[in-house]
Amino acid sequence: MIRKFILVMLVVGAFAVVPAHAAKSGKTNIAVGIAADTNVTLGLVPSLTALFTVSEKTILQTYAQVVSTTPGFNFGLGANLKLTVAGDQDTGFHVGGGAGFGTTGGAAETFFVNINGIMGLHFHWAKRVVVHIDGGLSLNLTPAPVSFTLGGNSITWGATIAYEL
Repeated sequence: MIRKFILVMLVVGAFAVVPAHAAKSGKTNIAVGIAADTNVTLGLVPSLTALFTVSEKTILQTYAQVVSTTPGFNFGLGANLKLTVAGDQDTGFHVGGGAGFGTTGGAAETFFVNINGIMGLHFHWAKRVVVHIDGGLSLNLTPAPVSFTLGGNSITWGATIAYEL
């Protein structure tokens, strides 16, 4: 029940703030693509991702991933809120944080929750193609024992490649 509530809040929150900013800025406000951010979803496969421009300096990045459906249904969902501290939405340095949850472990389907502190770079690779590179601290609350990781959010430093709609 709590999983569904968290997912609904993330989705509703993202779609509630993005249209208000879109009317003010006149810029592209949604980008979709893939992310290799294993600290958020704990999976070994890339996640589908969406980047929502919340304000001039703020981006909400959401993640969704299905690792396997057999022998157990293993998935990950999460989000990071990124605040640009140097530069702008096109090219800059950002800091932020977020959380992820899901199941892992094959048939055992162990539930996990993690909290992330991130920093990274974002830039345009082509006219409508944006790249984010993220690293930072991840606190994995479950499964036990609680653990910390520090470094890139994946082997590719949490690389995200997305196309602006």
